[in-house]
Amino acid sequence: MILSWRKKRAARRAAKKQNLEVTSNMELTIPSHFRCPISLELMKDPVTLSTGITYDRDSIEKWIEAGNSICPVTNQVLRSFEPVPNHALRMMIQDWCVEKRSYGIERIPTPRIPISSYEVSEILSGIQTAKDQQDAERCREMVLKIKELAKDSERNKRCISANGTGGVLAAAFKTFSKVPFEQNVELLEEILSALITISPLDGEAKSYLGSDSSLHCMVWLTEMELVKILLEMLVDCEKSICEKALGVLDEACSYDEGMEKAYGNALTVPVLVKKLLRISDLATQFSVSILWKLCKNDKSEGGDVLVEALQLGAFQKLLLLLQVGSTDGTKEKTTELMKLMNVYRDRAECTDSLDFKNLKRSY
Repeated sequence: MILSWRKKRAARRAAKKQNLEVTSNMELTIPSHFRCPISLELMKDPVTLSTGITYDRDSIEKWIEAGNSICPVTNQVLRSFEPVPNHALRMMIQDWCVEKRSYGIERIPTPRIPISSYEVSEILSGIQTAKDQQDAERCREMVLKIKELAKDSERNKRCISANGTGGVLAAAFKTFSKVPFEQNVELLEEILSALITISPLDGEAKSYLGSDSSLHCMVWLTEMELVKILLEMLVDCEKSICEKALGVLDEACSYDEGMEKAYGNALTVPVLVKKLLRISDLATQFSVSILWKLCKNDKSEGGDVLVEALQLGAFQKLLLLLQVGSTDGTKEKTTELMKLMNVYRDRAECTDSLDFKNLKRSY
């Protein structure tokens, strides 16, 4: 019984091995209508041109992008450069792949349909309407849709860029950047992000972005993003760079959004207190100005900025600044800062004597 069972098992193994050898020696023939006329390979995303000939999308798009305007098979001039997905043929190819899986053929995945010029024009029309109606929220929704589609694939990005999207977005940016633009910050940031995604921009887009309102808004938005970079730069930099960085930071903190960024960064107060009386008169003036803006507008219940500045020895430095001299504007801000800090001195003051080494009187 056992011997008989072993013989049967060996026979089955031999038959299976023989069948595999036969299968491996057989040549798999791909149906001709499943092959792309350009690459001659199995099509993964079959699309049909206006001439009625079907190609693999990747192959025919490369052909068109190379500057060709005729059908490779018929030599007819193409009425449209946007091929239409051939879903029926694609499903036939997928079914064939499943049938031939024993040959090592894998089923081709269902491709994501790229955006068409018509779809892009519909979205751009929505952006233009929202712009004309001053509907910032609706415009933002359309801009986000453009961004998502552009990031989905390079093919989508090319289609979006080729249909005048840059000009439409830049025109919307110009419209919504007019004062007061602070209420449209989220939309403006999304438009700039979308423009970067689909860059390079054409002349029309650059013209809109070159307007006074657009340029002013872009500088303002850029300063908001620079707050973090500036503070990290100020930790260790040479005199000239320090002065310039503090000057830009002072300007950024003239806006609510800039101050909000500064409040949220742990480096802000330590860096500003450290720069007092250490770099130059100009650096000290900017540092005092920034601290004055932050302390004066601090809405926290416990005066967080004032307390932190006191703990870092700011009061003693400000007192010394009044003694060594400064400009009238800086002197006024210094005096007001000391009055604000005086309320919290008993519970928060701490002096770092190292900050007073090698101080020189201002001339």
